[in-house]
Amino acid sequence: MNVFGDNTNKGTKQKKMKKVFAAIIFIVSFYNSNCQTVIDYCKRADTLITSKRYKEIIPLYDSAILLSPLSDSLFYRKGNVELYLRDFTGAIKSFTTAIKLNPTSYKNWFKRGIAKKSDGNLKEALSDLNRAIEINDTAARAYYHRGITMLGLKDTLFAMRDFSKATSIYPDMIDVYITRSRVKEWLKDKVGAIMDYDTIIMLDPKNSKAYNNRAILERHLGLYDKAIADCNKALEIDPEKAQAFGNRASIKRDLLDYKGAIADYDSVLMSSPTDARTYTLRANAKREIGLNGEAFADYAKAIEIDSYSEFAFASRGILKMDLDDLEGAVLDFSKAIELNPKSDRNFFNRGLAKLRLHHNEDACNDFKKAQKLGSPKAAKLIAQNCK
Repeated sequence: MNVFGDNTNKGTKQKKMKKVFAAIIFIVSFYNSNCQTVIDYCKRADTLITSKRYKEIIPLYDSAILLSPLSDSLFYRKGNVELYLRDFTGAIKSFTTAIKLNPTSYKNWFKRGIAKKSDGNLKEALSDLNRAIEINDTAARAYYHRGITMLGLKDTLFAMRDFSKATSIYPDMIDVYITRSRVKEWLKDKVGAIMDYDTIIMLDPKNSKAYNNRAILERHLGLYDKAIADCNKALEIDPEKAQAFGNRASIKRDLLDYKGAIADYDSVLMSSPTDARTYTLRANAKREIGLNGEAFADYAKAIEIDSYSEFAFASRGILKMDLDDLEGAVLDFSKAIELNPKSDRNFFNRGLAKLRLHHNEDACNDFKKAQKLGSPKAAKLIAQNCK
């Protein structure tokens, strides 16, 4: 019997315990050191994000991932930067790793869906966004982006349902109203689009574009006073807004206020001096009040800027016809037809000029072509003048 047995075992156990404690202390120290280093990398990345130095961020996250390869958060952060840099392949890869590490995270599925949508993989994006919504069915942005994805997949009804769901969850989400208003315009639901612009303006009273877009719709509905007021508000917010001047000019033209329209076209051209269409529109307004010389100068300027402007040639042809320069009118309408052979109006107007030149056979050919292209006026002239 070993009388020293208990003490020997006790000493051995103590040595083993010391080694275990030392290992634990080392591991904890190493882990804490790594954690602090990872935190430092993330803080440096956050600083670079603030200063928008995005390309310098990826190496920091790569270094952090080497120290903490099981952190889905790091892959998620890296994916966000890659998404911002439009490196969709890299972003999808990062978010995929994040999903493998944490498959129950809504944000990992959501962001991979965004990356796939941005990369044009709409069906795969839809699958990821569906999964994100399964995990968190109160995520307004997921419904919004799924709606945009469904627009790309040509399912407008589904998209509109998702937009409505997004606004029901988060009524102040302005992006939804902006997108939905455009869809409603495309669907010719002008009243519905105006209602969305009402909400946009309520949420962002300084949004000059919203006032301007609402004015366009109000003009089409004949709500001229409201349209003028919205254009004025847009210009109050942004006095250099050329589009608002142009829209207001169109409203004034509808109201036969040609001098007012010309003044607004002047303002557009001050900020956009190479806008051929605005020169043509101003010329048309000048034509209406007999400023024919100035109108010709504007048409010439428009054609100088854009020699392919069917609108300028066709508009000048009308003025020439008004002034009995019928041969000149035929030349301009012919050029307009060359630029746009599917315009029934150009064939119809050239037919009128030829008819007044007593070129009846040629005029009839133009009227018949105009009728074939959908002119509502051609049939009467064909019946009156063509055998």
